[in-house]
Amino acid sequence: MKKILLLIVFIFTFFCYGDTVSGIITKSDGKPVAGAKISIFNTRTKTLVNSAFSDKNGRFIFENLQPDYYRIVVSKTGYCEGNSGRIEINNEKFGVQKVQIILMKPGSISGFVYGIDSNPISGAEVILGTKKARTNEKGFYKIEGLNPEFHHVVSVYAPGFVKEWKGSVEVKEGKETAGIDFILSFAGRVEGIVVDSESGKPVRGVQVSCSGPVFVSGLTDVNGGFFLDNLKEGFYTLHFYRQGY
Repeated sequence: MKKILLLIVFIFTFFCYGDTVSGIITKSDGKPVAGAKISIFNTRTKTLVNSAFSDKNGRFIFENLQPDYYRIVVSKTGYCEGNSGRIEINNEKFGVQKVQIILMKPGSISGFVYGIDSNPISGAEVILGTKKARTNEKGFYKIEGLNPEFHHVVSVYAPGFVKEWKGSVEVKEGKETAGIDFILSFAGRVEGIVVDSESGKPVRGVQVSCSGPVFVSGLTDVNGGFFLDNLKEGFYTLHFYRQGY
């Protein structure tokens, strides 16, 4: 009877064995963040494996994991989402994985959108990644909840105006980056029809492009027509191409 009992204990211990990852959640100043929700995903199977909350010292631990590739995602109200990126957990190979994830306060950007006549443009759509805002009657906009770790690309569009963008816009933690202003030019357009030089019939699927102050391209429709808009004022060269011509 004793031998059978020992065998059962051994098998139970063997099958419960798994790898471990531990870590700490901190603010950018190094102070711990308590009560942050921590989720660990298997990146190969794209499934949630487990979740927990950081303790009063910002610490957490996940045990009994199979050797594999994982990603840890951390969230807490008032902070941007944090993550570990992909990590390999294999205690036999690396020992216990220890990670630190820093949560940062979101920042914001704001500014004005004007036309070249210096009049404010209301209803212009300002886009930064998945976040959007529209300008008010004074041309003012503000986008909040932005991750301060990155330099962002901001674009703005309004009907009848040329789309504009700014790259490498800095977002500071917990602060508003003001003065991200735009001046939009009135948009022009070019339209026409492409026909076969011998038959005079319209040619569908012709690649039409215009190069100049901006580059825009498109294809002719079933009637040989093309329409290129969102053009800045200036001189352009039109190019036409279709295989067989």
